[in-house]
Amino acid sequence: FLTRRNLTKDTIIVVTGDHGQAFYEHDFSAHAGKLFDEVMRVPLIVHAPGLEAGIDERPAQHIDIPPSILHLLGLPKHPSFQGMNLLTSRPSEGRSIYMVAHTGLAYEYGIIRSGWKLVYDSRSTNYRLYNLTRDPTETFNLSEQEPDIRRELASRLHSWEQMQVDYYSDERLHSQEYPPIPDY
Repeated sequence: FLTRRNLTKDTIIVVTGDHGQAFYEHDFSAHAGKLFDEVMRVPLIVHAPGLEAGIDERPAQHIDIPPSILHLLGLPKHPSFQGMNLLTSRPSEGRSIYMVAHTGLAYEYGIIRSGWKLVYDSRSTNYRLYNLTRDPTETFNLSEQEPDIRRELASRLHSWEQMQVDYYSDERLHSQEYPPIPDY
């Protein structure tokens, strides 16, 4: 339709998904399960006038899409946005990516930072820690072997979680201040 109407050169198109799909990589088949890569990783395709084609392997979050679209439109990022503009910003290796799964199958929070991934299961109060550089398939839980990394990531994760819960559970705050922006 856009091509037939000669509109593709003037149109921003964003394609993404809200979840991946597990096919027993970690002993379950679902898209609303534990915070493994196969459930959390989704495509993000952006077509926009003047944007060069290419592949960007950096991790991103859905909260990064609105600031990126506003940049394409020539508009400033709104101060309430928690994400970053993927088209101009170069996130540091130490940027934290936060994840949440609250479903019948999982009640987990996670953080990816500097090549490590920590997942906290709030039902069992257990942690899973993966070195994504050496173990991209999340096979070896290193939470007992790497207690210092687990503690540092857990501190960041629980601080982020508490900031979010405190803000979003207090409706009075919504009219007085913007959502908290984590220290990436």
